Amino acid sequence: MLRLRPLRPGDETAFRAGHDAMAAEDFTFGLGLEPGVTWTEYLRTLADHRAGLNLPDHLVPSTFLVADVDGQVIGRVSIRHELNEYLRTRGGHVSARGRELAGAPPEPSHDHGGTRFAPARECSRSARRTLLRSGPASRSM
Repeated sequence: MLRLRPLRPGDETAFRAGHDAMAAEDFTFGLGLEPGVTWTEYLRTLADHRAGLNLPDHLVPSTFLVADVDGQVIGRVSIRHELNEYLRTRGGHVSARGRELAGAPPEPSHDHGGTRFAPARECSRSARRTLLRSGPASRSM
């Protein structure tokens, strides 16, 4: 069964291997995971971003979760809790490894373990266009 969950201390080796493999395909798997950053620092940064603490000016609070199947990390998602002006008008998108995803964001804002996610009306214009183009067949993914 697929589960979305935060990264754990024991995920480092597998996650870094996935990050390196995806980098070879020009895809950033571990957002903010740079050479020289220790795993403890990375997990602390993700926790801070989830809580909206110590954010660089260009970032908004977000939750980073991994997709886990039977204890194996197979993917990731980063969910912004809100949008700033840039994300609302120009940035922010819905994609999966270079292809646009289907599935509309939830209408009301949702509470997930104390984390409030942005309501759909706050999606960027580009994300709304992506969702509209995807059509009903792809929303069943």
